[in-house]
Amino acid sequence: MWGRHINYKWGMDIMIPTGSIPSSDPNFPGYAIEFRYQVQFFEELARSSWVDPASDERALQDGRMRNLESLNSVLTDALDEFTYEDFKSPKPGFAGGLVKLALFMYFMDKAREFHYASIRINKDGMYALFEVVWDWTYQTLSNNFFQRSADDIIRDYLLNEAQFVAASELASVELLPIHEAAAAYQPRIFEKLIEIVKKADAAEGAKPAGGKGAGAAPAPAPESTTDEKKQPEKKARTKNKGKKAAAK
Repeated sequence: MWGRHINYKWGMDIMIPTGSIPSSDPNFPGYAIEFRYQVQFFEELARSSWVDPASDERALQDGRMRNLESLNSVLTDALDEFTYEDFKSPKPGFAGGLVKLALFMYFMDKAREFHYASIRINKDGMYALFEVVWDWTYQTLSNNFFQRSADDIIRDYLLNEAQFVAASELASVELLPIHEAAAAYQPRIFEKLIEIVKKADAAEGAKPAGGKGAGAAPAPAPESTTDEKKQPEKKARTKNKGKKAAAK
């Protein structure tokens, strides 16, 4: 069975047949066999229900994707926390932060691709497998994703990678080994971060160079008070009194 499975699957020119574990790993042979059995299990489970879905299935899947897309605000907030100082003087967690940003974007992109492919295939089993992938993605991205370490997120993904590979093979969606995905998406993260820094610099440059009040118009002279306005009248009265006194 394993031989037939290997020839059939590898004959399809699969991009990631044995997951993200490198072949240089000493446990790779045993892992590869176990991994392919897991992938085959998910694929056969999906194919066992390769029938037309219920009429409301498309709406349900679209609703799931809207929920997932709402998590884009989590990514935006994480990007906004980066400043020019993070680039100028990177802190110890800077590299790990970039990896998490890249993985967040990668997982979102793959979920979208699986969603579109599921709609195109439009079979109940494909929708069911997509739901498994969607659920892991949503739970992972929504539950303190950026408070976890990059290593912890990657380990969690590796435990669930077989279902992603099964979905990618059935839906013809390209999947990358997780370390390659992190590397491939980092340039896109840098582009977003550079834009944020440029906007921050532009906003800073718009402020007056000398701080508050610098370059501002001089304040208008205060209006005379009522007493001050009456001063000429008082002086006139005083002068008249003096004249009367001299006349006496």
